Amino acid sequence: MLGFDFPVGLPKVLGSALTVTAFRQVLRNLVDGVWPDFLQPAETIDQVGPTRPFFPARNLPKGVVSRQGLAGALGAASYDDLLRRSDRPSAERRATSSLFFLVGGQQVGKAAIAGWRELIAPYAGDAATAFWPFDGALAELLAPERTVLCETYPGQFTRPLGLTVGTGGRSKRRQADRQAQTTALLGKAAEMDLVLEPALRQQIEDGFGPGPQGEDAFDSLIGLLGMFLILTGRLGEGCPWDDPDLALEGWILGHQA
Repeated sequence: MLGFDFPVGLPKVLGSALTVTAFRQVLRNLVDGVWPDFLQPAETIDQVGPTRPFFPARNLPKGVVSRQGLAGALGAASYDDLLRRSDRPSAERRATSSLFFLVGGQQVGKAAIAGWRELIAPYAGDAATAFWPFDGALAELLAPERTVLCETYPGQFTRPLGLTVGTGGRSKRRQADRQAQTTALLGKAAEMDLVLEPALRQQIEDGFGPGPQGEDAFDSLIGLLGMFLILTGRLGEGCPWDDPDLALEGWILGHQA
């Protein structure tokens, strides 16, 4: 089971413009070259459209790029229409950025472009690879000789794991604040009967080092432990199985509908 910290799914408004209702079909179209420019960010707003939705290719002068301008170019009434249901704000977290808007500290589109091209699309037609939740619930998908791919978001697991980063001025960007999570992380791992390699325990106790890569390593561990919360029944999958747009938009694992 592999969890990826980038969007796996397409907002309904773009699916309607492309006349597709299933994300697997989106991936197959990418592999087959049906939309050759889909993952190529547009240089100018007039290049933006349903078959080339990512913008801008590089940072542009202030005032040239706007969220509402991107929404209009994609035929959406508002920027919020470019969000999937699981992207919208909840009690667990604030709203994420639109998949297609490639500027700002919260942008996720660049990771999605690389992830879809290199890690997701090549397996769209592979019978031994299952995509959660598009192909069903975990209980149906987890089986020998099968790989299950899903979307995770580490930030939503901080509270269920008993962590304090993101509250009281604590930031996962600071080694000392990551180090302060040691007791909670080791305690939750022990509660789930996980055996940590000595090298990983040392990294946790050290706050994953002083370098900028420490935040990424910390996030990876949080995402992984969050997956174990779900696999051990301590947190539900959270998926709204009755949502008619689920086959296109997907869902973030553990995000409670």
